[in-house]
Amino acid sequence: MTAALIFQEKPMLHVGVDLAKSVFQVAYKDNKTSRLYNRQLTRKQFKQFLIKHQEPLCIGMEACGSAHYWGRVCEKLGHQVHIIPAQTVKFVNSSNKDDRNDAFCIWQAMHLPDIKTVKIRDESNQLLMSLLRLRDLIIKQKTQLQNNLRGCLYELGIICNGGCNSLVDAAQHAAAQSHEENKQWSELIAKICNSAIGLIKGQAKQLQTIDEYISEYTQKNESCSKLMTIPYVGPITAAALYAVMY
Repeated sequence: MTAALIFQEKPMLHVGVDLAKSVFQVAYKDNKTSRLYNRQLTRKQFKQFLIKHQEPLCIGMEACGSAHYWGRVCEKLGHQVHIIPAQTVKFVNSSNKDDRNDAFCIWQAMHLPDIKTVKIRDESNQLLMSLLRLRDLIIKQKTQLQNNLRGCLYELGIICNGGCNSLVDAAQHAAAQSHEENKQWSELIAKICNSAIGLIKGQAKQLQTIDEYISEYTQKNESCSKLMTIPYVGPITAAALYAVMY
């Protein structure tokens, strides 16, 4: 039997990794001694562990923060990576939840038949998803801010029509009118209205900047351009579909 065939038949070492900010828990069973290891490694030690094993490892991680980053790091070093959904790891865990048990459960989950894994995303895809999430957050905060300002004016007997422009006009008019009438609370309403208006305009500018970038991005991206040929699919929807599907 040639050395090449012996190497091919050698089983790949399975390693379960519980990711964290600074200290990782690593669980694996030595193929030669069948001894189970479950130890802590710092970020630097974990990288050294990956570099030290020149033979490809089969590394399992729970789908969580930084999993895609470490998945890319492992793949660049020639290792095979499986990002396992958190529900699968939770199903395997029948003991207390701690780092040692989590790493061991990830290692166990790697041996389940027909296990479903999460696709490792590249940096560009992750950043596009982050930009879309940021856009959603700004829209939610903008809505909350408008509702807050609208409620404040309503308590003063000022009724605003629907729409952001109508709200801004009503707030500016309320601040100016209270100042002209020299009311006791004129400084307060002016402070509230001017602060809220400044934030609303700032959010609108940020949304415009993000939307312009996404529009340019989708025009340059071939897959997004194809998605936009579907009726009623614009740049934002195309970018969201591309981020999820590819």
